[in-house]
Amino acid sequence: MSEKTVSEEKMRQLGLNLFYGEFVFSDLWFTSRHFEQKSNRELADLIVCVGKEMIAFQVKERNTTVEGNLDKWVNEKVEKCKKQLKDTYQYLQLDDLKEFANEKGDTVPFGETEVFWGLAILDKQELAEYPKLKFSKTLMGFIQCFSYEDFKKCCDQIGTPKDMTEYLGFRQDYFTLDEKEKDSEDDCIRSFLTKKYGVSNPDKRGMDAFKKFLSVFKERRVSNFGEEKQYREIVKFLAYLNRVEIGAFVTCLNNTIYDAKRKCLSYNKCMGPLKNTDAGIIFIACEEGITEKMKMVVDLCRYKKRFDCILAAVIYFENDIDFRIDWYYLERKWEYSETMEKLINEPELAALWNGDKKVINN
Repeated sequence: MSEKTVSEEKMRQLGLNLFYGEFVFSDLWFTSRHFEQKSNRELADLIVCVGKEMIAFQVKERNTTVEGNLDKWVNEKVEKCKKQLKDTYQYLQLDDLKEFANEKGDTVPFGETEVFWGLAILDKQELAEYPKLKFSKTLMGFIQCFSYEDFKKCCDQIGTPKDMTEYLGFRQDYFTLDEKEKDSEDDCIRSFLTKKYGVSNPDKRGMDAFKKFLSVFKERRVSNFGEEKQYREIVKFLAYLNRVEIGAFVTCLNNTIYDAKRKCLSYNKCMGPLKNTDAGIIFIACEEGITEKMKMVVDLCRYKKRFDCILAAVIYFENDIDFRIDWYYLERKWEYSETMEKLINEPELAALWNGDKKVINN
């Protein structure tokens, strides 16, 4: 095993800032019975895996003191990245591939991968010209090439894990067009944001607070989830919010904290359905943590909204100053139920849906 280069460490930090430690893997050395002499090999320089999407990174840096033809260096490094990313894709098919520890220290499987993105990152100051795409027959598509500065720009301006994976698909289509071949990364980013949000510089309100909140989620969680899967599903759920949903999330969270502080207890703040999902979030202000009655109300909210899954943020104050947030994640395919129909129309519960705020006897 070798120490990480300066460029690899810079990419690891970018990955943590955008994708959160639960989904970032940087210690990727392994062996297999399929290798001669069971030699150690590295899966990639960095892997990000959220849900069924995976991004594999290969990073190349050029020493500023090195002279020589820059175009030749770029072409050689892109070809090397292409070969390494092809190897990554093939290694992922091994039947004895081990589980790796993420940046939060949890050893977890990658799970089923439906979308694989291979990225070549070229770390050379003021690198203006490089191929944006390189076709790979093995990958049945393109690897995407970025200068380090351009990829950092993407992370800063795009800002969320889900938007980044969507951007990679958009970028691939964008740069395969003949008339866009010479466009800059800035041009592509502006086109993506305008198409998705209607403006090239959408509001980032709440983004920093949300990132800080999610980056320390593991350390500050107080619920006993029973198993690690519950915790990972919650983080994955939150990590897939887009910037509009993040703004709504921060607003609902702050308003619910305010309700709980005033003992103005409520179940009525709900987000959803979230984009391209049958899922939502309910924010609950109450006097104590999660109870069985509360779980029932969350399920009824899921049914009323016709969600297949719902996340509940349960907020309560331990004293006049300190509050806690408990989390409850429920996944259940929606289907019609006469019993549930009757329950959601019960007067006490109907008052909750209609926005009544009162002290609730848990």
